[in-house]
Amino acid sequence: MAIVTELDLPLFDYSAPDLRGEVYHQRLAEVAEQGWLAQGPLSYVVLDRQAGEFFLRSRATVFPGRQIAEMFGVTQGRLWEQIDANILNQSGESHRRLRALVGPAFTPRAADRWRPAMREFLEHLWDEAVTSCEFVTTVARPYPALTIATVLGAPPEDAPRLHA
Repeated sequence: MAIVTELDLPLFDYSAPDLRGEVYHQRLAEVAEQGWLAQGPLSYVVLDRQAGEFFLRSRATVFPGRQIAEMFGVTQGRLWEQIDANILNQSGESHRRLRALVGPAFTPRAADRWRPAMREFLEHLWDEAVTSCEFVTTVARPYPALTIATVLGAPPEDAPRLHA
C-alpha cells in the first residue's frame, strides 16, 4: 500500500491570489475530476464528501495545528498555549472530555433555538449583497462570526473580532 507522499496527486493551490468566486469553483472542480485527494501548498485537500466524513470521524486522523505552528516557529508562549489547548488539536481522552462538554450545544435541536437569529443575519446580509455583489465579503465572511457571537452571548459588534 502506498503512503500519501508517494502518490502522484493533482495540485490545488488554495493560496493563489486569484482564487476567488467562480475561479475557485472552476479550479476545484477541475482538480476533483482527477480524484478525491489533492496536494496543496501546506497540506492535502480532501475533495470528496464521503472521504472528508471518513477522515473527520477517524480516530487515527489528527488536525495538524501544532505542526503548522511549529512550521512558522511558534513553539512556546501564549499563542502556542492557545493552539495546544484548542479542541481541534486534542486527542484521546482530552478530546473526548472536551467534546462531551461542547457536543450538546451542536445538536440539531440546540441549533434550532438560534435559527431565528441566523435567518435575521442572512436577511440583513443578503440585502447588502444585492447592492455589492461580492458574496464572500458581504455574506459568507461575516455570517459565521455573527452566529458565533450570538451563541456565545457577545454583542454583534464584536463579530468582526471573532472573525479575525
